[in-house]
Amino acid sequence: MKACDADDAVGCDFAGKLLTGCEPSLSAQAGGPIKTDVVRGLAYLEHGCQLKSSAQMFESSESCYAAAFFYAAGLKGGVLARDDEKAIALGSRACELGQMRACKLVGDVYQRAGKPEQAEPFHRRFAQMERQIKEQVSLEMQRT
Repeated sequence: MKACDADDAVGCDFAGKLLTGCEPSLSAQAGGPIKTDVVRGLAYLEHGCQLKSSAQMFESSESCYAAAFFYAAGLKGGVLARDDEKAIALGSRACELGQMRACKLVGDVYQRAGKPEQAEPFHRRFAQMERQIKEQVSLEMQRT
């Protein structure tokens, strides 16, 4: 968590996912079960999302996507209300950074909100990225 406080995107992503409990395997890496604190974890994820280090762009995109996912879904029990506006803002940043799952998430949130014209570019970007990955895998398989 000190790493995130020092503007390290890897540290923010790790701390945020650890505290939100969205990746249980991280608890084992951290030395055992960690008490979840979704609000604090989201703060770390959002901080990581805002960092602009080109060397850690992947981690920033991961933080953006994870936070967007939480806001798009909300949490039962009133811990976190669904917030489509935040989900779209964070997810759009992740999509810009090349996080294809975020492109689909933002499109889905717009679709759920009854805004298909705004959903369409995000769904199209997701489909384009998915197609590029499949083509790349096909090329790799042909080379071997």
